[in-house]
Amino acid sequence: MNQLIMILLISMLVLVHEAGHYIAARMCGVRVTRFGIGMPIGPSWKLFKLGDTVFYLHAFLFGGYVSFAEPESQVVDESQEANKKQSINEIQEDEFLPADSAELYDNKTIAQKLFIVSAGVIMNIVFAIILVMFC
Repeated sequence: MNQLIMILLISMLVLVHEAGHYIAARMCGVRVTRFGIGMPIGPSWKLFKLGDTVFYLHAFLFGGYVSFAEPESQVVDESQEANKKQSINEIQEDEFLPADSAELYDNKTIAQKLFIVSAGVIMNIVFAIILVMFC
């Protein structure tokens, strides 16, 4: 029973952490294409789509990720084209934006990038304070 509780607590910490990155990115106008709890090893379940973001739950619950839109490449070689064809079910067209798009993480200011990157840790600290206060 203790192992199950520990897995649930770690999963909750990961969820809060990744939610921090997601919320900060959305506040800064970055397009978030995927939000996943767990690592994409083994079975995965597409939960729902909210705006441009597809939410996933993966069977291997340790970890998580927030995926931002990628810049479109002007030159596509044959190997990239083959990779695109192989993973057509995984990659959607709206995951790529023009290189000058304001929704790309790469086109944000240093302050915005710092906010997005640090938001996960900040959310974990806030979560810890709330747990201590109310539990």
